Amino acid sequence: MVAYPHLSFPWPPSLLLLILTQLFVSAGAQAPTNWSTNPFNPPSLPLAVKNPYLNAWAPLAGGSAAINEAWPRSVLPLINILEWYGSIRVDGTAYTLLGAATVPNIPLAAQKSFTFTPTQTSYTLDCGGKVSVNMTFVTPIEATDLVRLSTPFSYLQVTATSSDGQPHSVQVYSDVSGGAIILYAWIAGDITQTSGWAIDDSDDFQFVSLQRQLTNPTLFAESFNRPNDGTVYYAAHKSNALTWQIGPSGDIRSSFANGTALNNAVETGESVVGAPSATNIIQGFAIDLGTIQSQSNSAVFALGIVRDPVIQYTNGQGQTQNRTAYYWSQFPNVNNVIADVLDHFPDALASASALDASIAHDAQTYGQDYANLLSLSTRQAMAALEYTLLKDPTTSSYNTSDVKAFMKDLGCTGTGVASDGSKPSSVNPVDVMYAAMPAYLYLNPSILGYLLNPLLEYQDSSQYSNAFAAQNLGGNYPNATGNSKAHSQGIEQSANMLIMCLAHAQTTGDGSLLSNHYGLLSTWANYLVNTALNPQQQTTSLSDSIGNDLAQLTNQTNLALKGIIGIAAMGKIAEAMNRSDDQAHFNSTAASYASTWKSLALPSGQPTDAFGSSDPGFLYNLYADALLGLDLIDQSVYDAHTALLKVEGFPIRNLAGPFEQHGPCRHVPFTTKCDIVLIESTYPYPSDWMLFAAATVTDSGVRSNMITQVARYNSQSLEGANQPFLVVYNPSTGAQGSVSQGSPAVGAMFAPLALRISKKTISSNNTSGGGGNGNGEGGGGGSGSGSGESDSKHVSTGLIAGVSIAGVVLIGGLAVLGMFLYRKRTTRRKRNSISLSIDLAPENQLLFSGIPNGSYDDMREFRPLAYTGMAAHGVNHDVITPFTTNTTSGTRSKSDDYLNGNLPAERAMSTSSSGPPMSVDPPTVAETTQSSASRSAGTPDVRPDDSISQVRSPLAKSSSSQPDSHILSEIGRIREEISRMRSAVEQGQVPPPRYYAEEGDLYPANASLVGQSDSNHS
Repeated sequence: MVAYPHLSFPWPPSLLLLILTQLFVSAGAQAPTNWSTNPFNPPSLPLAVKNPYLNAWAPLAGGSAAINEAWPRSVLPLINILEWYGSIRVDGTAYTLLGAATVPNIPLAAQKSFTFTPTQTSYTLDCGGKVSVNMTFVTPIEATDLVRLSTPFSYLQVTATSSDGQPHSVQVYSDVSGGAIILYAWIAGDITQTSGWAIDDSDDFQFVSLQRQLTNPTLFAESFNRPNDGTVYYAAHKSNALTWQIGPSGDIRSSFANGTALNNAVETGESVVGAPSATNIIQGFAIDLGTIQSQSNSAVFALGIVRDPVIQYTNGQGQTQNRTAYYWSQFPNVNNVIADVLDHFPDALASASALDASIAHDAQTYGQDYANLLSLSTRQAMAALEYTLLKDPTTSSYNTSDVKAFMKDLGCTGTGVASDGSKPSSVNPVDVMYAAMPAYLYLNPSILGYLLNPLLEYQDSSQYSNAFAAQNLGGNYPNATGNSKAHSQGIEQSANMLIMCLAHAQTTGDGSLLSNHYGLLSTWANYLVNTALNPQQQTTSLSDSIGNDLAQLTNQTNLALKGIIGIAAMGKIAEAMNRSDDQAHFNSTAASYASTWKSLALPSGQPTDAFGSSDPGFLYNLYADALLGLDLIDQSVYDAHTALLKVEGFPIRNLAGPFEQHGPCRHVPFTTKCDIVLIESTYPYPSDWMLFAAATVTDSGVRSNMITQVARYNSQSLEGANQPFLVVYNPSTGAQGSVSQGSPAVGAMFAPLALRISKKTISSNNTSGGGGNGNGEGGGGGSGSGSGESDSKHVSTGLIAGVSIAGVVLIGGLAVLGMFLYRKRTTRRKRNSISLSIDLAPENQLLFSGIPNGSYDDMREFRPLAYTGMAAHGVNHDVITPFTTNTTSGTRSKSDDYLNGNLPAERAMSTSSSGPPMSVDPPTVAETTQSSASRSAGTPDVRPDDSISQVRSPLAKSSSSQPDSHILSEIGRIREEISRMRSAVEQGQVPPPRYYAEEGDLYPANASLVGQSDSNHS
């Protein structure tokens, strides 16, 4: 049984099923049908939901379709049928159990109930009052075992029980199709493709597998969410009761119904994927359960779609890698994989039941509606991922320390574009990863590291030059070839990456990603320093309704909040990496910005949607502050946000009626522009952000109402609704849209539970999960089986002792030498530095480090720091905030960064980059307080306000390599002020400064050294 450190329950399956029956009790929402539902009746139920391509759901068509009245479907809204059929014979009479095939003279078994949990969906059907059939679709989530997690198979278990206590002869049948009318295929969405099939019943293995693939497969290609390089396998254990056949669907299904045994034969030739239904080639099994008087043995089928390799990835060196699914590191061929899958079923079922019980137990803290949401969303959140490693082509060995995970943007949530499957999905969409993050933190936080790894490696290379984080790794899954395009989400994605990197490190204790990519993370943090308080028209995730409509908001408060939290996250990262100077810089910046943000975002005590706006704001980004334990945002902000949500209310759908009306718009608090939303036909209610916000409200009643809103949306089964859990929907009607179907962003449902995960001490040397640099160095394989094996060879104890002693001596010597060099360098720094307050203008103060005698160009190599909160003489530097520029260009040079103070010298970018407009001064109230009319027109309505002292440097007003007269004048005046202040300090007229700055870093100032300089300084 798989161990889940914070959620394992080592109970037997029989007891677990009893517990689950009690915990996942129906919330009272009964479907308008003849069967009972537990816990509720959603638009679609998960069947085999394991990875992006093995992703089958049972549509309920508004709650009226039984499992044998509609074909299973993929996550696409249109071309989505997946042909999966099942039937049973009871005393010679056949009944249809699964799928909508038309087979003459076969009635439908009567569906009596269904139950679903996070890992299982079970149906009970009645066959003429004689036999009750249970069909259970099991997709285990063994989250800490990468072999099991990456294996692309799911299970169907069928059992039969005598309903009248009499003996009955029972046989069961099931098949899957390679293709039929309107793309019923599991592989290849192109109806012009031909496919072949095969059987494997080798004596070497105790199973039979029926398989099908395209005649001419194309690597790394798909059509309508079907892989063009996959093989579909349907398998069952060998026994005397098992027969099989590959052939035309009409013939085989009718043969079973009529009592004719399958003939263990294979049809010859090839089949067109879009062949007519009756002649479509299927892969079918029949199992004789014998004569039963109580409950039968189980018939177990394993369904999988196998691809190898699974991802084409461009690494940090620009090399293309064909990456293999992780499970191949443990198996020599597919037959071994299938044998293991079938043999593992009892343990897989026990593991699935244990996880179900754990989630149900934890969810009860937040009520039954919350437990129901987790039952529906868990498999979906996990099924968009593939876990990979690299195979050495010469040795055929696998590097299990280089684990990278890749997410498919199912439903195109990360792009906000309607998806019918005709357009490719992106790879590792950062905003979708961020939304799904709580599920991964709860189930196995190393998963988050595996997803972050390739994003960091690609962007920390010469292939990527933007100063902000990318949106994804490419727009054509499964091709993760990189995306260096500029975009308007610089703040959103940079903060997302910083928050996720810190969350991963805090929950795993693994700091390898932080240490390996510290420079890249610092670059993003400095970008946020320059932009977070003045986001202008930067946008959030495109599926987010806030500010992404026709009247695009300027200076969104929630976006600015995320940027500031990203800066604070970098402070925590610096602390974990022992970068005390950076820690102080980012922490003080974040604290200062948070204070300014509060005054702008809550001018009257109520959150607004934009600086200067009077419309209410939805601050779901408070979640990151709570998740990371930053304590950056005042409790009063949490309380004000809760109070706003309590007053505004939520559009709660009644069980028997339409959405209740709350105010002029039914989708408060997301936007009040109802007419725009309806005209654009968008579905702007993001349930993922609802759960982020619900996790942080301070009133349990408000939290319950928010959770209930999302739960009822999913439990009302609107007429015609048949999509999986949609993240985004229309709050006015509850209608499902064409965006976010099957999206892993539903992992946000775990947001409240993720706040309860304990934090670990971060070690930069820990490689327990998510690390690795793509070259087999660093990183780790997580805590799952097969993720890294220790060396079993015995080593001499004496040798170990000898090496240890030598190591201690060597380390001690290096430590002494390092301390000597450090003290020598520090002393030189202090002697060569001048740290004085310069009064450049009445409202501005600058702290300079070592201003040289020389040309204007020489000054570009020194970074000024602005600071506020001075004492009477401007030298009590209690609050120090970073100096920023007012350039509007997206292109920056190294020298410009030095001059404008954007980056510490050692981390200044050496290449130019382009991106969103970067008007990066922290805004004054005059700049950010605008009327609604001026915001709509995009023209700021400037109103002076002296409540905020804005710091600007005269040096930043010109990017020319030659100084103008104003700059020369300022340089001269600076030198005069240095001389005057030096004299004042030496004479004791003013106290010395507490800090001096060098290359963007702050150091405690020694009073005896202040004012000292050598001949190279003035």
